[in-house]
Amino acid sequence: MKAIVLCAGFGSRLAPLTDRVPKPLVPVANRPVLDLVLDRLLMAGCGEVGINLHHRADQIRAHLEAREADHRGPGIRAVYEPEILDTGGGVANFRAWIEDAWDDEVVVHNSDVVTDIDVTALLDAHRAFRPEVTVALVDHAPTNVVAVAPDGRVVDIHGRLGAASAEPLRTFSGVTVLSRQFLSRLVPGRKSSLIDAILQCMREWPGSVRGFLPEAVYWRDLGRVAHYLEMHREILVGGRFRLPGADAPPQAILVDPRARIEPSAKLEGFVVVGPDCHIESGVHLANCVVWPGTHLGDAFRADDAVISQDLVVAA
Repeated sequence: MKAIVLCAGFGSRLAPLTDRVPKPLVPVANRPVLDLVLDRLLMAGCGEVGINLHHRADQIRAHLEAREADHRGPGIRAVYEPEILDTGGGVANFRAWIEDAWDDEVVVHNSDVVTDIDVTALLDAHRAFRPEVTVALVDHAPTNVVAVAPDGRVVDIHGRLGAASAEPLRTFSGVTVLSRQFLSRLVPGRKSSLIDAILQCMREWPGSVRGFLPEAVYWRDLGRVAHYLEMHREILVGGRFRLPGADAPPQAILVDPRARIEPSAKLEGFVVVGPDCHIESGVHLANCVVWPGTHLGDAFRADDAVISQDLVVAA
């Protein structure tokens, strides 16, 4: 089974942090978000994954090579985009690679979402009806724009098809299954939107796009710094998301074993300290995420912030 993970974007909403670190490598509870996605796809039987690259492509390649050296699947096919081709173009560049497989479908996963959506159940739902597209949908009121009929058909997105407003609205999770037939209509090398292609499919073949609406799932995108910190609060304090392969949710104070924290440093609320960090005496942190390799000197104080070397970005 093959999958595609979209990794080419700039991650502008998390700038200036993502000026230096590409969004797929942004740490979530001390694990790059890309690793969370790849591990979950591997658990669902996706043994080969295509990844499109652009912003900070060298860093992502180096990370993927390190995974391979550690014999951590899945197998990776990375494709660099000299110009970002948007979601549709990014998927289309893998068309020939997908068509070489025996599978009738491919999973597409955004690299900036943290979720425990069951990809195996999503595939089962897709295979039960064999539509052109099955989109995993979640209920997230601020971004609910996908209209779903009672029988599971997706009938509108952003109101662009004029469907009845009485239909329940849900949020596109960034996890999708595309049929081989749908994929064949995407043009490699051309900038295009996957949502536009899905809407066109709905116009021409009503009922060809279905929603998969799992219950009681966790879903967040990285968003802005405030969203990123709130997500860590939910994971570390609320226990609402379990990292792939973990036996239990992480604790509210999560310190990588390779970090060094002096005894008089004070950590309150939820705090994540990444690998190769040094937190000196007198430092006071509350509700913070400290990225790898950061050194915080005596009397440094921060509340509700992401800290990366010489950057302190408050919520």
